[in-house]
Amino acid sequence: MFSHDSVWAALDALAARYSLTTSGLARKAGLDPTTFNKSKRYAQDGRARWPSTESIAKVIEATGASFEEFTELISGNEHPFLGEYIQPAKSIPLLGKLRKMLSMRLKFQAIQCCRFIATVTH
Repeated sequence: MFSHDSVWAALDALAARYSLTTSGLARKAGLDPTTFNKSKRYAQDGRARWPSTESIAKVIEATGASFEEFTELISGNEHPFLGEYIQPAKSIPLLGKLRKMLSMRLKFQAIQCCRFIATVTH
């Protein structure tokens, strides 16, 4: 389950993860810069004010974060041993090239090995 505080903490953490203030995060999402101000998290009568699902969706889209990433921040299941050092996953374009090069290298070594065996046995 999640709480009012954990949802707001997740928004704060998401802003920090992308090197933004909460105002910067709101602007990036196309929202009023004061949308996520701490002063707006509770009404004057003390009732908790929650961010709208539309605001959350805009923030996720603007940052490129996944919904899973946001829910991990809410639940506190972010990788505790890595803390702020973890970064969003990105593809590694060279991995495919490396795999191909290793495959070619192994084939070349196998051919050399077969040639060596052929010369030794004759």
